[in-house]
Order: sequence, then structure tokens, then C-alpha cells
Amino acid sequence: MEGKSRIPGKLSPPRFPEPILHREHILDSLGIPPPTPVIFLCAGPGYGKSILLYQLAHSFGPFVWYAFERQDRDPRCFLRWLTLALEPFLPDTSLITEEPGFLSLLNALLGLTGPLLLVLDDCQVIFDSPTFDLIHRLLQHRPPRLFLALASRCLPDWDDLPQLQSRGDVRLLQAEELRFIPDEARNLAVDSYGMDISPVQLQALMARTEGWPIAVQLALRAALSLGNLEEALRHLEEPGGPLPAYLASEVLEAQPAQLREFLRDTSILGRLTPSLCNALLQITDAEEKLNRIYRENLFLYREGNSHPPSYHYHPLFAAFLQSLLRRDKARWQMLHSRAAQILEGQDDPAGLEQAIEHRLCAGEPSKAIPLIIRLAPSMLQSSRLNDLEGWIARIPEEGKERHPALLLFLAQVQIERGLMDAALATLHRAEENFRRQGDEAGLSRALRHRGTVLWREGEIQEAIASFSQALEHLPPEARRDRAALLNTLALAQAAVDLPAAKEALREARRIMAEEGDRFGLATVLTNLAGFILFRQGELDEALRALEKAAGIFQELDNRHFLAYCFGNTATILALKGEYERAGELARQMLNIGRELGLRNIEGRALDTLAFLELVSAPPNPDQALKYARECFRCALECENRGAEVDARLMLAFVHRWRGETVEAEREATQALTLSREMNNRWDIARSLLELAVVNLAAGNLQEAREHLKESRRLLEAYQARFALTEVDFWLAATALAEENDEEAIACLKRALGVARQHGYDAIFLRERHHSLPLLALALAQGLELDYTVHLLRHIGTEATPYLLERLPSSDRNAQERIISLLGEIGDRRALAPLEILGGKEGKLASLAQGAAARIASRPPVPLRVYLLGPFAVLRGGEVIT
Repeated sequence: MEGKSRIPGKLSPPRFPEPILHREHILDSLGIPPPTPVIFLCAGPGYGKSILLYQLAHSFGPFVWYAFERQDRDPRCFLRWLTLALEPFLPDTSLITEEPGFLSLLNALLGLTGPLLLVLDDCQVIFDSPTFDLIHRLLQHRPPRLFLALASRCLPDWDDLPQLQSRGDVRLLQAEELRFIPDEARNLAVDSYGMDISPVQLQALMARTEGWPIAVQLALRAALSLGNLEEALRHLEEPGGPLPAYLASEVLEAQPAQLREFLRDTSILGRLTPSLCNALLQITDAEEKLNRIYRENLFLYREGNSHPPSYHYHPLFAAFLQSLLRRDKARWQMLHSRAAQILEGQDDPAGLEQAIEHRLCAGEPSKAIPLIIRLAPSMLQSSRLNDLEGWIARIPEEGKERHPALLLFLAQVQIERGLMDAALATLHRAEENFRRQGDEAGLSRALRHRGTVLWREGEIQEAIASFSQALEHLPPEARRDRAALLNTLALAQAAVDLPAAKEALREARRIMAEEGDRFGLATVLTNLAGFILFRQGELDEALRALEKAAGIFQELDNRHFLAYCFGNTATILALKGEYERAGELARQMLNIGRELGLRNIEGRALDTLAFLELVSAPPNPDQALKYARECFRCALECENRGAEVDARLMLAFVHRWRGETVEAEREATQALTLSREMNNRWDIARSLLELAVVNLAAGNLQEAREHLKESRRLLEAYQARFALTEVDFWLAATALAEENDEEAIACLKRALGVARQHGYDAIFLRERHHSLPLLALALAQGLELDYTVHLLRHIGTEATPYLLERLPSSDRNAQERIISLLGEIGDRRALAPLEILGGKEGKLASLAQGAAARIASRPPVPLRVYLLGPFAVLRGGEVIT
């Protein structure tokens, strides 16, 4: 028989080239045996349908493999070969006639004694043939022990398919379900290609390929050859490469010429609709063509359930088709120009973005410029810096000179990326062109952005001068520009004149509200919280302002500014001692910074995370140092001297916590020097405070006192309640170290009073090595008694040694307070001293006996193992080495 030579290919699974990835998560979701008796895989070429069928078959057990060929469109040929394949599993072959028919085969299959899987591959070969009708009938009248697994490039047009699915008879898996998930791509890279792949590389691989299995494999294979995944992704669709060759042979050559031309010409569209394709190609049958392309799974994906439908091509398939269209330069430019003209008339932001791309591809940059200027503000607000920068880069220099607004937008991108020198140069060009054109409003905006750069670089007075010039050039009717200018002016004023900054923000907030500018209002609220309320110690009010701002940014889908809200909120929560919530927000900020490629946001998040690694239990000083160092690198890369001060102060804090006082003093001193160069009084005060604490740790008490007093003097001008309370805390600690109890009590009384009133518990709960002697003194002196007891109860057994140390030298009332609290804390280390006191007579002895009894009745505190130095065990607050 002529067909016998083809038996191995038709009735045997193909041999798959290595490596093969086991699609475990799909097989697990299907179940073995599958609860749904019919599995239908439907996707375009390269989605691994045959491999998945093979894996499903071998997981199932007994199976028959049938791969359709052209001759199988004749149902008699198909039934002959299918019967031959099924015969070994049929208990009674006498039911099959000499010339097999569908009914006789169906009757024979009813006699199956166990489950059997029939695999039908390449079903698209028999579409629109009588054989495919037989397959449909087989699904409708399937014998109970027969399971089917089918694969096709085309979606069947069976009217009852939705009913079969809802009834649980058919499970349809399409391209979306057959794509590689990130874990699969990583496993393929590591296990099959022996490649290390970072999370960033994996994200790039998935974004470029959209999980298309053949593209993932070709990219990894190229990366193995080139030694660089990024380069492999860049060259993936280049002419002559493996992917274009695959698409040409597997997809395009099989299509009729008219459909090939339609695919090629519509590939320039980011979003395809029947009306847009008809207008672009000046035809009337686009809907019919799109339906066919979609049904045949030619890498066209439907977007939602809109009517009329809209589609998009797989980006790699679109790039391949565009490479073919580019060979005809005149047609390439004509189609792009026509597409832009169509989209510009629709007044849809997404369509206008596509129109910009079409104008640039058509070689019409002058027509793209007005569209870029129109969309740039929203692009900046939504942090789409790469797209905006890419458009501006494709405008010739003379176009930027004639339209200096483009230079302004470019400078804003550079500012957000931390490229301050480049931003100043771009702004200088913009200023010159605005002056030459007599554009006062444009000149004002350029001066405002120059002020922003100067402020970020720490040139505070120069920044204020630039903002003031911007106000002079601002036309009276430009109210939103005035509000934005006052908003940024306040940032610089906050470093030297807090009342003026507060007044500027108040006016900006009023204008934004009157103008209905929700984005502007949210930025004002963010600055008000971060630069005014926070510095004044109004932490709860700052959190409320940030919550409102974050809600607006989320509504506007502005992740860039939302990240700043998260950062400010995390900082305040950390200072309030709410470490878990602070950590969650800091990590969200870090992720946004990394996703958007903004190192300034990333550095801010790392600063907070470094702090949290030290103050949370158990502390992790090594991880804190890693975060702090990476934060410092971010600041240097962004050329942001203000961020450099923050990073150096965090490094000083981490080194001090680790006992590395020399390194801590070096970083704090450099932060102070830099702050003085910038004349940023707020940062000078912060640097002096950290340097004072380092000196206290090193035993340089006089220097510590001098730094603290200077810091306090500067902070008083800001009415910085929280920071002043911190200074009073450290002044008390310094006085106590000097054995000057009188001054220690005076400073401590001030600090406790403000902390109690405003909920600044974290000041006393954070640096416990210094706070516990102070709190023991406060308890003995009866300072803010309820609040002091509240703090000591919160600290718990760590307070025991300090309370016992205060006990003998305190007066009788103080001793009673200490004994009572020791009984509440329940630390067994207090038993022996209390029992000695209890052996005496009087009220104090009776109180000691009661406290000892309470402690003795408590079960031992379980061990907690932390690494402190080489090794240590904590029982409660007691260190057992």
C-alpha cells in the first residue's frame, strides 16, 4: 500500500530536538486522567503543542498517536489508518467492517476495557474537510473510556463548542495558556542551557517574547552562542536570523498572496480594528481578513470583548512583517503617513501616541512635534520617560531649537533620571530659545526647572533666586504654572525659611484646588507632608496628607509620584515605630524604582530599608550595611548632593550601630561638610545630631554637647518638634554620661513631655542602650510617670538591669515604683534582689515579697536565638553566652 511508508510518521510521536521543557504546571492543571475527556490545544506555530501532547500522552498511559497529513482530508483514508492504529486496543475487532466506517469503529470503541487516549495532532490540515466533521461527531458521541487530545493552529468554528466547554466535555487551551510562565523560562535557561539568568534579564526575556515558547528558546540559544542575553534579544528578529526564517517558512509562505500583503501592510498598526484597516488600505473587507487571521492563529490577539473587535499582533511577528514592508521605502512612509492622519482625527490619547510614531516613521518630524508637546505632560505624570525621551531624540536639532518646549520636556526627563549636569545644559538651550522668541511663559518654566536642579544639587540660595526670576517672567493668567512654581519654590525655602515655605505651599494648594488640578494638588500635599509637617513633627497630620495624595496618584495611575508618597509614608511610620508597615511600603517603592529605572527612587527606598534592618527584631547589621552602600551609589549616580547627605548619614548610623565609630565619624563629618557647602540648614542640623551621637559613643562628651546645642539652635528656627525632641533625648544621654543628673533630668523632662503629647514613642524605643538608663532615671524621679511606665512596660525585660541599678540609690517612693514595675515585667533576674528586700520589715519588704511571688509564678521565657557577635542566646532581655 502506498501509504505504508508513512506509517511511522503518521502513527508515531515525532522526535523532538533537545532540550525539552516539562510543562508541569499545565499537566497538573489538566489532571491525569483529565476530568475533562477532551483536551483541545489551539495556538499558532511555536507554542509547543505537539510536545505538550507528547508529555500528556506519556503521563496518561495507553495512547494512540495520529498526526494528520494532507491525504487524511479523505475520510476513508483517515478511518483506515485510525483503525489500524486502534486495533491493538480493541477487544473485538470483528465489529469493524472490511472497509472501516465511522459507526463500526465507534461500536468497536464502546468495548474498550480501560481508558485510552487518542492524540490527534495537526488538526488544521483537515479543517473544512469531511474528516473534520467526523472528528466533531466523535467528540459528540465519544465512547466513555476514550479520551481525546487534539492540537491545531486554527480555532474550530463548531457552533456547539461553547456548550461543550461549559458542560465540561472540552477543555480549550489557547496561546495565553500555552505561553511560558517566568518560572518555566528560568528553568529552561538554567537546567537546559546552563545559563545564569537574573530577575531583570528574565523580565526582559518575557517582555520581548511574551512567553512565546519558540522565541524564548531561540533567544536562549542565541544568548548561549553570543554570551549575552541582552544582545540576543536585540538581534532576535533581525533579517536572516532564526526567528524570521522560522516565521517565513512556518507562517507566511503558507498564506495566499493577498493575505500576505494584508499582514505586511497592517503590521505598522499597534491596534487593529476593521475600520482602521479599511481606511489604511482603502479596502472594504478588513473584517473578513482579520477574522480569518484570528481564527487561524496567525499571532493576532483580540483585546477584550469590544465591538467592533480590536486586535494586536505579537510584537515579534509584527517586527518580522515590518522588516518586509521596509524593503519598499515609499510604501512604508506612505502607509505611516496615512495611518497618522487617520489617528489624529480620532482625538484619542492612545491613538495620538501611535500617530506620533507613524509621523516619525514617515519622515515627518515637524508634524510629530505638536503631538509630542500635547502629550508630554501626561507622559511625565505617568513616568513614561523612555517613550518621551525616545520621541524627542528622533526630532532633528533644528526642530528642538524652533520648539524649545521639547527641550524643557527633555530636561524634565533628565532631572527625573538624576542627570543634573545634562539637565542644566538642556535648560540653558531652552532659555536662550525662549528669550529669542520672546516667550515669557516658556522662559518662566525653564527658570523654574533650573531652580529645581539647583535645589537638588544643594545650591539653595541660587535655586531660590532662579525661582524668583521665574515668578517675575510668569504671565498673570498662568495660574497653574504659578501654583507649580510655588510648589517647587517651597522645597528650597524649607531648607532656610520654613514659614515662607509653608505660605508658598498654602497658596499653591489653593490655586490647584480652584483649578481642579488633581495631580498638582497631590504633589503639593506630598511636599507639605514631607518638607513641612514632617519637619515640624506633625507626623499624624503628615500621614493623612500623604494618604490623600497617594489616593490621587493611584487614581491617576502615576506610579512615579506614588513611589515618593510611599517613601515619605515609610519614613514617618519608621520614626513612629511601625516597622512592618514601613517595610512593606519601602519595598513597594524599591520595586517601582527598579521597574521604572529611576535610581533616585530606588536609593530613597534603600535608605529606609537600611534603617529598618537595624531597628526591627532581630536586627541584621550586615544587610543594613549593604542597603546603605547601595543607597550611596544611587545618590552618586544621580548627582544628587541632597541624597548623598542622606546616604552618608545612614552609613554613619549603620557604622555606629555596628560599633565602627571611626567609620561612623568619617561619614557624619563628610555629610556635615557637604551640608554646609550647600548651606542647607536642615541637613546641617541633622548632620550635627548624628555626629554628636557618634562622639557620645566614642566618649567625646564635650564635642557631643557642642554639636547638639548647635543642632538645637538650627532646628528651633524650623519649629521642628520631632527633631528637637531627639536632640533633647541625646542631650539628656550626654549629661547622664557626664554624671550631671540635674541637666539630664531637665532635658529628659522636656523630651518625655513632648513625646507623650505627640506619640513620639519610637525616640525612646529605638536606641535602648541609651534610653534605658534615662527611663530608669525618669521612673526614679517621677517624670511623666504614666508615660515612662508605658515605655518601660513596652521594652519589658531588657529594662531589668537598669531598674535594679537604680533601686538602691533611689528614695522610698522611687523604690516602690521600681519594685512594682519589676513585678509587672516578671524578669527572673530580679528574684534574688527582691527576695533580699523581702527579708526585711516594713511596707517596702512586703511590696518586694509580692513582686517576687508574681515573678516566681510565671513560666520561664522561651529561648530566642539571635546572632550577636560570635554567638549568643537571649532569654527575654538576658544575654546568655
